[in-house]
Amino acid sequence: MLFGACGAVLLFSNCFKKANPTSEPRKTPAEEIVYARTHFTDSQRVAGEAIFEKTCYNCHDLPDVSDYTVHELDGILPKMFRKSKLNYDDAGLVKAYIIVNAKGE
Repeated sequence: MLFGACGAVLLFSNCFKKANPTSEPRKTPAEEIVYARTHFTDSQRVAGEAIFEKTCYNCHDLPDVSDYTVHELDGILPKMFRKSKLNYDDAGLVKAYIIVNAKGE
């Protein structure tokens, strides 16, 4: 019975989000765009576009990134990066390309 109670506590404790006091506060959409423009060169964003076209087309037709706001993309990109298994650097290049070309708020 003790093992069952411990198992239940462990199971339910994993269902709640953990506070991460060391993480930075989320950027606003305007801050995301400024960050992408200032921290990534034009050639890096072009490389991100090439990775986007090659990688994303493997699973679905390419969306027009200008149809999405930065806020909408915040909910889409992390999942797509996990599915595509892009490494951290390539995902950053793709995100920079997409964010700079996203629809305004």
